[in-house]
Formats: sequence, C-alpha cells, structure tokens
Amino acid sequence: AMGRTTIGVAHRHLRSCGLLPRAEMRQQQKQQRQQHSIAWRSLRQQPQRSASLLRIPTIGLTTVLVAAWSPLLRGTMPQMQNRQCHHNGCLAAVLPGAVAGGTPTNKWLGREMNRRDMAYFLATAPAVYRPLGASAKETLDASAKETPELNPVDKIIQESRRKAKEDSKKIVAWNPRAYKIPTQNYNASELQSFLPNLYQVRFQFEKIEKEMESPKANLSNPDFYDLLRGLNRKEPIKLLRKDAFRTRMWLNTKKKDIDFATFQYERIKRTLDEEDTQCLLLSRADGDVDAVQIRTAKKNVRAVIDAIDQMVELAPEEEQDTAKIVAETKALPPIDLTIKPWSRRVREEREAREREEGNSKAKEVANDATANKE
Repeated sequence: AMGRTTIGVAHRHLRSCGLLPRAEMRQQQKQQRQQHSIAWRSLRQQPQRSASLLRIPTIGLTTVLVAAWSPLLRGTMPQMQNRQCHHNGCLAAVLPGAVAGGTPTNKWLGREMNRRDMAYFLATAPAVYRPLGASAKETLDASAKETPELNPVDKIIQESRRKAKEDSKKIVAWNPRAYKIPTQNYNASELQSFLPNLYQVRFQFEKIEKEMESPKANLSNPDFYDLLRGLNRKEPIKLLRKDAFRTRMWLNTKKKDIDFATFQYERIKRTLDEEDTQCLLLSRADGDVDAVQIRTAKKNVRAVIDAIDQMVELAPEEEQDTAKIVAETKALPPIDLTIKPWSRRVREEREAREREEGNSKAKEVANDATANKE
C-alpha cells in the first residue's frame, strides 16, 4: 500500500510536469479502478463464505440429534418389529378375505397401520370386526368400566370443594354465607299445603267484619283499631302474603305463564297494607273517631276479603272445595276486641302521670336540700 501510494504521488508529480503522456495516464487510472473494484468484491463475499462454512457443522449436529432422538419416540427396534407384527396380525384377522395368521391384502401392502387408521377402519366397517369374537368385546367392556384415576392435584381440589360445600351449610359465626340460608318454606309444589290458609284468613276477616257491625263494639275509640293491628300480626293473617305468593307460583307453573295471577297477588298486598295503615292512623287519633273514618275502615276490611276471593277463584274447583273443607276443620284463634282499662292509651297516660309525680318529688327534694344548706 505504501508502494502504491509512493508511485501514485510520483505519477501525479510527473503529470504535473508534463513528462507522462495522456494515454499512459488513462491506462493507469483504469488499472487503479479495477483494483479497487476487486478489493470491494472480496470484502462483500467474505461473510457469505463464513456463513456457508457454518452451515456444515450445523447440519451435522442436527442429523446426530435426530438420529439419537427418533428411537426414543418410536421405541427400540424390537418394539417396532413387534408393533409391525401386531398390525399385520390384526389386518389379517379383520380384513375380509384374509386368512388368519397370513399377510395383509394388497390394499395395505407397503403401509404401516397406525392406531388412528385401525380405529377408523373398525368404526366404518362393523361387519368386518365381528370375527374377532367375544374376547375383544370383553376387553372393551372391561376398559369401559374402569374409572380414570385422578392425579394428586385433582384429588386435592375435589376434596376441598366437597369440604367447602359441607361447611357452607353449617350455621356458625365464621361462615360468611350463613345469613343466606332460607328460614321459611316457599315450596309451591303442593297446593293443599297453603291454599287452606287463604280460606282461614278470609274467615278471620269475616269475623272481624261481624265484630265491627256489632253494637257492642266501640268503633269510636282509637284503642279498637290498635287491637285490629295486633290481629294483623298474628296467625293466620300474618301468613297471608307468604301463602298468596306460593299460590301465585303454583298457578304460574300450572298455566305456564309467569304473569298469571300477578294482579290478584298485588291486590292482596295493597289492600292488606291499606287496612293496616288505616288502623294505624285511627289508633293515633286524638279524641273519638268520626263516622267517615269508621266507614273507611269497614271498606278496607271488605276489600281484603274480595281480594282473597279473586285469588282463590283462579285455582281449579276441585282444589277449592278441598281447601275449603280443610280450612273449616281447623280451629281459628279467638278474636277479642274488647277495650280493657290497661290498654295502650291508658298505660301511656299512667306512665306520663308517674313521670310527672317523680319529677315533682325530685324538685321538692332539691328544694329541701337547698333550704338546709342556707
């Protein structure tokens, strides 16, 4: 390189002096350009040559690995020979026209039957594998009866799920789902278990209506309506909403309509709420109850009876007759609407009087203590 540089400098000096002709100058420039192009090509081809040299050991290593791994995947040579004999024996036994213990037909010559091909052949040709006999059938039955063995992880998961299901049913302090356990029965499969209760509630309101029509009842006294509210919280009236809901569920299942008897059920709830609210307002009234309010209370009681009749009419007539007979045989709790002197109003007045007396006595004691100090 130093020599070429020195020659180039000398040639440029000679050309500047005019000692070299132009033809020689052009020939020298051409030779220099050729030398530069040859050097650049050698530099570009050098990585490709190194890559081609690396391919040879890579291919050799891959061949060695494949040759070492393939016997592990497919089995050793004796196992492969036994497998081939087994396939040939199966083909000879099941293929039509083949002799037992002979070679397979020309259709399967030169081809090793794997398990997938054999299963497809046996499934698509049922008449072919009949000569196998009862031994093959017994083997299939025994394999079908065997239950798959679970691995240890699946066993642990299955046991933990079973234990969690059992613990969720226990009512204990550390069970977060204990409050979700239902405490009431809303089974609507048997109509006669709740339809007679509707008749009993109807009979109870009829007795209340008769008591309100009696001249002995003091309807102008607010304590009378307080006693009516107490009856609403006793059986059988307190079970009216629940039994009406179960009746609606039974009718929905019977008619296969989710909206069937919904209006009648909502009417029972509305009329019962109105009757209870009216009794609450009248029990808190100051003074006597006037005639208009008494009439409204009677209408509310009659509205509850009509709503129950409308719900019961949706049931079949045979079920109605049976439920009515059952309700009549059961004894209803007695209704006592007589106003006693120890009713709520009298009790509140007595308590207020006692508080006033106690306050007055406390003031007298305080005054006496102050006078003694002075």
